[in-house]
Amino acid sequence: MKLSVQIKAKYELGDVLHMTDISNLDSIFASKVILSKNKLAAQSKSYSDISNESVQSNRSSKQVLTTATVVHDYVPFYWGRKTPMVAALQSKNQDLIFLQFSTDLLDDYDCVVCNGNAATSDTVFKEFTGITDLDFLDSKSINTVKYASDVNVRKAKQSELLVHDFIGLEHLKCIICYDDSVKSRIETLKTTHGVKCAVYINPGAYYF
Repeated sequence: MKLSVQIKAKYELGDVLHMTDISNLDSIFASKVILSKNKLAAQSKSYSDISNESVQSNRSSKQVLTTATVVHDYVPFYWGRKTPMVAALQSKNQDLIFLQFSTDLLDDYDCVVCNGNAATSDTVFKEFTGITDLDFLDSKSINTVKYASDVNVRKAKQSELLVHDFIGLEHLKCIICYDDSVKSRIETLKTTHGVKCAVYINPGAYYF
């Protein structure tokens, strides 16, 4: 049985989402890979950064587990939809896209899971070695869309899956976007680079 099916059955957790600016999609499709921030810097690759500068300052130095790695050595994914970061970026809805990946990627990549925003001081990290390493995630909070008034639920909502250095597109299932004009741009890039994945318009994935 596929790992993604096991995770869905045991924890009610589905696919994970990588958020990015649509202007980064051409480079991602051309290289067929998503790189961590530190890999992008090492290769002198330019990109549109949608992140909060103060939060990223913490992530750039936040150590992961007892290793020499920091959060910026990983490609981040959210387990939940409509996270606080999506709310903070609602002015960029037309530029913000979600690359939806199957959790089967956990079988193929060096991954770490955390039970909150990776930049937060009390967030716990676990190296993924098997499905029970997800026991500490609060799936009910991750899946809720009502969390504004509860600090603990809000924290759990931001739980992340971190992939070390890079991830290819073999587990990419679809791309979620805001409207028809954005979908058209994505479809053109798919044709240009020979990428095959579904593209869905879903305004419900955004705040406005």
